[in-house]
Amino acid sequence: MILDLTPLQLLIAEHPASDFAFAFLALVFAFAAFRARRRPLAASGYLSAVALALGLPMAADPFLHPWDERFHALVARNLLAHPATPTLVDLPLGFASFDWTETHVWLHKPPLSLWLMAFSRAVFGPGELALRLPSLILHACAGFACARLGPELFGDDDRGRAIGYWAAFLLAANGEMLSLASGRTPTDHPDATLIALTTIAGLAALRAANEARDSGRKSLLLALVAGVLCGAAVLTKSFPGFTALGVLAVALPWKARTGRSARLLLAAVLSCSAVALPWLIWARRTFPSEAAWEGRYALLHFSEALEGHAGNAFFHLTRIPRLFGETCPVALCYFFYNRRALVGSRGLTLWFVAPYVIFSLAATKMDAYPLVAMPAVEVMIAAVLVTFWQSARAEATSARARLLMMIFCCTFVLLPVRFTVERWKPLARNSIERDRATGYKLLANALGPGPGLIVDVPDPISAMFYTNWTALGRPATAAELAEARARGWQIVYPALRSPGH
Repeated sequence: MILDLTPLQLLIAEHPASDFAFAFLALVFAFAAFRARRRPLAASGYLSAVALALGLPMAADPFLHPWDERFHALVARNLLAHPATPTLVDLPLGFASFDWTETHVWLHKPPLSLWLMAFSRAVFGPGELALRLPSLILHACAGFACARLGPELFGDDDRGRAIGYWAAFLLAANGEMLSLASGRTPTDHPDATLIALTTIAGLAALRAANEARDSGRKSLLLALVAGVLCGAAVLTKSFPGFTALGVLAVALPWKARTGRSARLLLAAVLSCSAVALPWLIWARRTFPSEAAWEGRYALLHFSEALEGHAGNAFFHLTRIPRLFGETCPVALCYFFYNRRALVGSRGLTLWFVAPYVIFSLAATKMDAYPLVAMPAVEVMIAAVLVTFWQSARAEATSARARLLMMIFCCTFVLLPVRFTVERWKPLARNSIERDRATGYKLLANALGPGPGLIVDVPDPISAMFYTNWTALGRPATAAELAEARARGWQIVYPALRSPGH
């Protein structure tokens, strides 16, 4: 351990009013970024600070969130002992089910985000904030990269930089993205890591395409970087990690430079494979039964509504206003209607369309599934915002028309920020989850390192995370008790079933 973040986490958690101090810091950084918008590096750095200022108080909750953070946290903690073998129930009793909520070997998600959580726990201590720190840092990096998407797509001038600024601000302050990075929303850290890596990979892919178009010497290096980041994204969330490769494929100048485009795409595919394939081959050879089970289960997402996550074909489209602001559909419709805005942005179009089409066709629906497209959506909103604002200033026929247009532009920013405040919930803390986590921490101090068996607890996953003992969320069977005694385990029946625990 190098630096224990637990005191900082407790300071924030014990003083909920600190939320307002961090909100003020975020406003200061956003204003500084706006003042520095003509200096891309400085503006991008300030926008990254906005993401951290908003994310830290959300990530300071002193308990694990039930879906799905507690599972990811337990696997990450177990990875510290055996980095190549991801386990959920580290010492199971009897036959361990293949069900991802109670299995032994855990292949439900690829391991990169879990490795990052494990590394952060080793460096920054046992507090929950340490587990969330990699997602927060990557979210900040995504804001930095998103600020450069505007100039890359729309030209490195005042308009392009303005688009990049607003896109990065909207991404940094997006309530759903902050909820994912802080573990509050299902699919949490894997999706937060996926979105951040895809943002950076998408920037590298678009930059490589522009360099190839201009005969730049850096195009090969950028294509390799995009491929490596895609491989990392695949190691985070499987096939959605290929998104940036698709962006590169459609953005390359195939008509003008066919051979060079083919070489760059091949280089990106090979570098992606070099990163992702070793783990995929290792997992399938080392854990063939578990890998086969998870492969079949992943495919079932497209044909069956698993775990009750059902919805019609318009499920994800109807959630766009809630995730990006109620006026976002107007911006998207205008963006696609105005063909001038699409010049040079075929990659951006694919970035948005492909995830929403694929996950709209899948039978299993969850809010975060298509959000690998979030950076593209924010850039589209920012492009329309800047276009409308400039039109209001230059072309409005009256002062009233100009004012109305500017107010409408403000809704592209204010409505998503309002949603962020709703997700942030300043001054609100989940007392039940917090008290339960406190009970498990006290139990861990009383029990010692184990191994042993804890029987009939309300949240066995969190109990195993905090105590390092095997836990059951039900009474133990006679066979399980006999096996535990044969192993020499102590068996504990804690009184944690009362309300509020």
